Amino acid sequence: MSSTKKASMVADLACTAGGFGGAAKNYNKLPITDCPPMEDPLKLRTPPSFSSTTCKASALQLKDEGVMQRLSPGVYCDGLTIKSGAQVTLDPGIYVIKDGPLTLSANATLFGRGVGLYFTGTGSTFLLESGSTVDLEAAKSGSMAGLIFFQDRSSASADFVLRSKNASVLLGTIYLPNGNFIVDTNSKVADASAYTAIVARSIQLMRKPNVVLNTNYESTDVPVPAGLGPSSGELRLLH
Repeated sequence: MSSTKKASMVADLACTAGGFGGAAKNYNKLPITDCPPMEDPLKLRTPPSFSSTTCKASALQLKDEGVMQRLSPGVYCDGLTIKSGAQVTLDPGIYVIKDGPLTLSANATLFGRGVGLYFTGTGSTFLLESGSTVDLEAAKSGSMAGLIFFQDRSSASADFVLRSKNASVLLGTIYLPNGNFIVDTNSKVADASAYTAIVARSIQLMRKPNVVLNTNYESTDVPVPAGLGPSSGELRLLH
């Protein structure tokens, strides 16, 4: 766990088996550092099924068209780029980001309700740039129910970077079993979400973010994945 520079980690209890980085001022309560390693609480969650040979689009780049553009669920191969000024709504369903990154450029917007993004293959990560707007809610049913982001467990270690200054709605679970979730912004993150859960290989807070992990589970129909939620009020890292 790392909270450096002007970042601040605020939690009733933060527990890590691997120590922590940063000064005492970067935490409202210092993390407990002798916690035993715990198993992945979502290790039994079945990943979504999809055709590995069928691509809905390849290396798709969406430009500013002056109107809201819509994408439908499917497999997006070789990455997906939403360029500056583009406004994109994801129709409900599962989006497989395969063999390339999801890049949300400055001043671009990504909106979705009832969506899940599954990252698989070489270089499959996300980069949500500063100035972009991210507003996502997970699905209420199906194989991605309760999961906004799901990294393929067989993927190599990778950085998933959120620099957006407008990411107040991330309703659901961010599941990056081999991912480093890097929050590099000076703004609040997930503060307007009923709940947000994070399961990641590591969490790094840079600059001066305010990551808010609400637990208002009863105020949303988006389910909490088994193994998380009201039965566990602790913030932990897997490795």
